[in-house]
Amino acid sequence: MAIFRETIPLGWSYDDQGIAVFFKHKKDFDKVSLGLAKGRLADAYGRFQQLLESGEASVQETRGGVYLPGEDAVRLDAGTRECFGLPTAWPGSLILETHSVPNLCDFAAKLRIVDPLGHRIDSWSLRGAILEVGEERYLPDPETYACLAGYRQWQSLEAKSEVDHLRLIHVLTDAASRGCRADASSAGKIEITTAVEVTVDARDQKDGSILLTPVPITEELGRLLGEADKKGNDPAAILRNYVGKIATRVAQLDADGEEAILRIGNTLVLLDPNQTEQARSVARSRRVPPREAANFRKDPAKWLADHQFVHGEVEFLPRVIGIGEWAGGYLGAAGELGEKIDWFDKKPEPEKERKPSDESNEDAPPKDSETIEDDVDPNRQVPIIESNDEELRWGLRTNGEAEEGVISIKPDYTIYPRSPFPHQKDAVQWLGLHAERCGKPQRWSEEQKYWGAGALFADDMGLGKSLSTLVFLREWFLAWREKVGQPAPACLIVCPLSLVENWAGEIAKTFGDALSPFSRVVQAIPAAELGRFHAIPNGKDVVRPGLNGESGKVEQYGLTFGNGDEQSLDMPGTVVLTTYTTLRDHRFSFAGCNWSAVILDEAQNVKNPNALQTIAAKAMKGFFRVALSGTPVENHLGDLWCLMDTVEPGALGSFKDFRSRWIHPIRQDPSRMQEIGESLRKHLDTLILRRTKEEALEGLPSKAILPVRIPMTNEQAEIYDEILRCANAAADLEEGTRKTNQWLASMWELRRVSLHPDLSGDAAGTPASSETESRAYFGKSGKLRWLLEQLDTIRGDGEKVLLFAVQKKFQELLRRHLSIIYGVKISVINGDTKAVASGRSNETRLGLIEEFSKAPGFGICVLSPIAAGAGLNITAANHVIHLERHWNPAKEDQATDRAYRIGQKRDVRVYLPLLEHPSRPITTFDTGLHRLIDQKKQLAGSLGLIPTQAVGQEELFGEIFGNAEANGDHRSRPIGIADAVKLSWDHFEALIACLYERDAERVILTPRGRDHGADVLILGHKTEGNILIQVKTTAASKLDSEAAIRELKGAEPFFENAMNQRFPVKRLHTNAKHFSRRTIKAAKLYKTDAQGQSWLEENLKRVSVTMAEIISRNAHRESI
Repeated sequence: MAIFRETIPLGWSYDDQGIAVFFKHKKDFDKVSLGLAKGRLADAYGRFQQLLESGEASVQETRGGVYLPGEDAVRLDAGTRECFGLPTAWPGSLILETHSVPNLCDFAAKLRIVDPLGHRIDSWSLRGAILEVGEERYLPDPETYACLAGYRQWQSLEAKSEVDHLRLIHVLTDAASRGCRADASSAGKIEITTAVEVTVDARDQKDGSILLTPVPITEELGRLLGEADKKGNDPAAILRNYVGKIATRVAQLDADGEEAILRIGNTLVLLDPNQTEQARSVARSRRVPPREAANFRKDPAKWLADHQFVHGEVEFLPRVIGIGEWAGGYLGAAGELGEKIDWFDKKPEPEKERKPSDESNEDAPPKDSETIEDDVDPNRQVPIIESNDEELRWGLRTNGEAEEGVISIKPDYTIYPRSPFPHQKDAVQWLGLHAERCGKPQRWSEEQKYWGAGALFADDMGLGKSLSTLVFLREWFLAWREKVGQPAPACLIVCPLSLVENWAGEIAKTFGDALSPFSRVVQAIPAAELGRFHAIPNGKDVVRPGLNGESGKVEQYGLTFGNGDEQSLDMPGTVVLTTYTTLRDHRFSFAGCNWSAVILDEAQNVKNPNALQTIAAKAMKGFFRVALSGTPVENHLGDLWCLMDTVEPGALGSFKDFRSRWIHPIRQDPSRMQEIGESLRKHLDTLILRRTKEEALEGLPSKAILPVRIPMTNEQAEIYDEILRCANAAADLEEGTRKTNQWLASMWELRRVSLHPDLSGDAAGTPASSETESRAYFGKSGKLRWLLEQLDTIRGDGEKVLLFAVQKKFQELLRRHLSIIYGVKISVINGDTKAVASGRSNETRLGLIEEFSKAPGFGICVLSPIAAGAGLNITAANHVIHLERHWNPAKEDQATDRAYRIGQKRDVRVYLPLLEHPSRPITTFDTGLHRLIDQKKQLAGSLGLIPTQAVGQEELFGEIFGNAEANGDHRSRPIGIADAVKLSWDHFEALIACLYERDAERVILTPRGRDHGADVLILGHKTEGNILIQVKTTAASKLDSEAAIRELKGAEPFFENAMNQRFPVKRLHTNAKHFSRRTIKAAKLYKTDAQGQSWLEENLKRVSVTMAEIISRNAHRESI
């Protein structure tokens, strides 16, 4: 649904690559440049800044605007499209007309666009992101754009193969599955999917041999097997079924061509050239002879060293015993991995469309289940490592003593530009002592079951672990050269993407130009320098499973390493900065490199034993391994075991022993948590270094945590009570999707309304226009009114503040209004903000933080507690306000410590504004979440080895809705026309549905973003029969939307076919008073009834609808 406003003074143009948006008049650009822009100009400029900060746009130099590449332009949301005055999306549909079948040489295809009247149009073109149809211009939605671009790419091929034809069809069918009105049925009833990689299944045979089967893995694996919708399926059983089907079709790989196709029933699986070669190499020789299988079982490590890893001079760590499918690490009881679904950000799910013949499905729970972590995929090919799950197979059983010939450091701290604090010097010495445990630098011996050493550096956040680590690395590199007579092997630092630039900056600040021990610093990520080291075009490792009776091996490493020259990623003396994702994606290349040290920053990223990045980390040849984490245990003690199994395997024994000794006692008696945590810390002894700020830093300014209780405004309280009534109504529902959806919807509404009453229904809020109007707008919210009072005081003191908020729309609302009120540039740092500089724009997270920090006096920075929750130093601010709390206390603490850390010179004040009901002593959303978070923190204490449990869904439901009946004792007030016209777009859709329900047999509210062109379906209206409805909201008095009429006309055939019903009446509803001439003309042309405020006012008098009913109705949407 689009949101329409009046024209603003922006223009746009386009070329073959993208779209430029700019100010039409120099006077407007001058206002923006001088910070004098208000209203729509300020709104447009704010959106320009957000696009630049997220890296989606570059500066359009000549006219003060932005330039967006086509693939980014089509992803703009409706509000931004309208603000920029960009064309509407194509309102019709697409149809692919084909001749013959894809596997015949006479196959031909023509993609036609179809207007809402059903006319097929041949003459169209796609230039950049713009669809040109005669004189008309459209900016397609992402799915339509994918179809158009896919067809254009297919057309450009000189010689087209069957796979090319099938990929074209797949583009359309995939887009159709995501809501695009694209028809590829002329190609026949076939399902097409693409392989993401090829793995190998190895099965023992009765004759003692091993049978290998190439297995293409697709994202739709469960769907291919026809079992994805069965609740509680065993993944292993699904895989066995799938492998069985593949095994009977291996002969299909013998067909000619660079790209293979596997036909499984009506489904075609497409393989790219690399995947095809991998699969064919296995298919040519599938059987490992019995004699080889026996050798393998007798001594797997030796057999694999002799057979699998012969690739030049590359040698893997002995812990790596093979290449194959990851069978999965420890799982234990539910929640053993400690990785909970992020329910707090989960939205109500649309219910499945109830067929007329099936009345029992309405309240059925959703069939698709969520997984613990996207990375947990047991079917990907990985380095198979010695597992320490059941027994200790790799690692030290005791710490041992240092050997002769070790490398020892003797730091001279006086030479460093930044002198380390005493606790940092202690950390450098601690790292040096553990480095000595590595022994003399040398290759492992065959009989060893360990190599090198490791430790966990778990100082509290903000104590300067990065500086300590870098000083140690310099001293170690220098001592290595002195001892060995040659440069140390490369050092690898792995960190989240947001910290790559931060580490590069820390290296520069720590060593300056003269002291750096590194021959070079390489940012080995796709957005920076990784491409320099590609050994093959895509840089991906190619694994060839079994050839001629041998087991699999790495056929081609994706990255260049091991040569000792500039072309090698691991050239001696180099420090390589990379991310966990890059490590995962290039796991065999990184495992082949020689690393003097591997530093895992924010090491909680390897807490899950079944994540590919964890497996990749454990497979690397790092002589000295250090895990850096201020929160080594986030959710579960199993986190700690996995971290130690990565850097110092054996320190905590096998997981079986660890679980028995440490985890089970806490489960049996949670009151022993502190006692067991202290015992565990003593057990680890010196292998872990953990100091808090209070322990380590003398003279550190104080940190005051200040909960502030604030009454709601009357407007907030009225809406809040309505939401509670909605939740109260859910208490009578049976357990299932409808009840969960209604409580989730109610919780979301409470969360939004607690910020501002106008945010109900996920509305974006009112645009900023002037300081007076913005202050009045914030005054409608108790929390934001308090915020302005606090910011006024902070401005008077000339200090800086960090505002933390979770929802992006609220972050943007804060930025727009506060920049108008205070006349300062306000940046938003969230998941959209670039982490590393690129060619488009240099406004990265670090750059924005430096700009904020260096600006004199008062300043405001708006941040997401997730995107800014780790590694960033923002000590220029000494005020922190958590306007919106994160459900995980550990994440909130990480966010706070962006300001409270080394370098902070002033006392830090952390505000927790908590909204209270003004007239009734109830537990509000804010106070309930605060109490639960506080309980979790008190339980965990400060040991750092006891997990701070996140707030659970049922806990918060119980806290907020447990006494909903008592909270709902005030009568609901029906909404009037004044309230109705201000509703958010989705609440307005729900209102229209409510107004029809009394007079219809059934009313369907379609899902957000997947409505196929209609928002409400009326079945069996007592006077009008079936009605197809499109709903549009606008801030203007007049609706100017010819496209809305066309969209509704285009939806008619889809719904008539899907519902097997005719829809003789088509209607457009809006909150506007009037319609533009062209909208009225289109309505007459397409025989659509257009109704505005007068219809709405008349029916609100006839039908009483409360806000609680609207919220409840909005929670129940049905997929068609």
